[in-house]
Amino acid sequence: MSTAPKGTRGAASRAGTTNRAHRTAACRTSLTVRLWVEGCQGLHGAERGSTLRGALKSLSIGQWGGLTAALCCHVEFPTIYAKALDLALFRAFGVPEVSKVAFGSGEFKRDPAKRYADTDLLLCEMTEQHYASARGQEALRRLNFIHSHFSIRNDDMIYTLSLFILEPARWANWYDFRAFTKLEKDAVFNYWYQIGIGMDIRDIPTSYEALDEWNTHYEKGHLRFGKTNASIRDATLALMVSDFPPLLRNFARKTAIIIMDDPLTTAMGLELPPLWMEGLVAAAMWLRKQTVGWLLPPRPLSMATGRTLKTALPYCTGMRLAATFPIRAAGSNAVHAVYPETYAISDLGPPRMGKGLGPLGTGSGKLYRGTGGSTSRCPIARQA
Repeated sequence: MSTAPKGTRGAASRAGTTNRAHRTAACRTSLTVRLWVEGCQGLHGAERGSTLRGALKSLSIGQWGGLTAALCCHVEFPTIYAKALDLALFRAFGVPEVSKVAFGSGEFKRDPAKRYADTDLLLCEMTEQHYASARGQEALRRLNFIHSHFSIRNDDMIYTLSLFILEPARWANWYDFRAFTKLEKDAVFNYWYQIGIGMDIRDIPTSYEALDEWNTHYEKGHLRFGKTNASIRDATLALMVSDFPPLLRNFARKTAIIIMDDPLTTAMGLELPPLWMEGLVAAAMWLRKQTVGWLLPPRPLSMATGRTLKTALPYCTGMRLAATFPIRAAGSNAVHAVYPETYAISDLGPPRMGKGLGPLGTGSGKLYRGTGGSTSRCPIARQA
């Protein structure tokens, strides 16, 4: 498991540990689930006006995973989740075997902004639209088609998948008003596990805890400095801070380095900012955590964040989703600079590859039921 970044361990350990903070977290999560299930029409077949228990009982465990993961990542922790995914992709390039494949594709030389935007939108299509939807399946098949042009080791695929599952929970624990609950961790794991099966990734650990242990063991042997890591580093950091005004981008870059842990900064060959700046960033993150945890009410669904819109092709990047999945588009200069208004999933990826779609993984039709039993009902339904 990655360690807490320098200068943030004390701030990360203090917030969210009191009984009051735990009660606040429980109330926020319960209220959010109730608002979502009772207020949205057509949620996975649950009719408008259904009771909470009735609506939850109608969900399969796969649907529950999608619901809980969406609430957790786009309503409860939208800012931390988005930044954690950005740095999860960056962390993957701290493995020389991974960065060699990415750098060897030539996309970081030709058009790094398009590569960043395409990766961002493909991930959003699979998470915001649900991996089992028509758009989610199309994005998954497009990703498989792109990957089929490269020789990628299965362990490197597992590692990258593990970062999308583990990093948001780690970041919430360090920087947000509360940590993920076990149900939320299991939901996010279940959701991405299904995506991994659809990508035909083999031998994925079958629980959040097992994946965390696998990730720790892998990083000890593979997260290290490499020349291709450094070649990708600067272009990726520049895109990550592109949302900030030009005068603030150098400060934002240094802030991003501060919130990385030691193994990642070493693997990327990054120069550490001064200690006074570490203290300033740690204080700012601690203040945000306390403000969100103690002063702000639960985030309404109208403030849920996302990049995609549920419409017919071509898809728009700046409008609101339909009522069945009410996520509004979130601003990102890096994405909107490449796709100001519309995009098609078949356009995502290197243009030289064409608009092909690959097959889904052989196990993509199977429903993962977790290690806690063979139940197909939503786990929250037993508590509602």
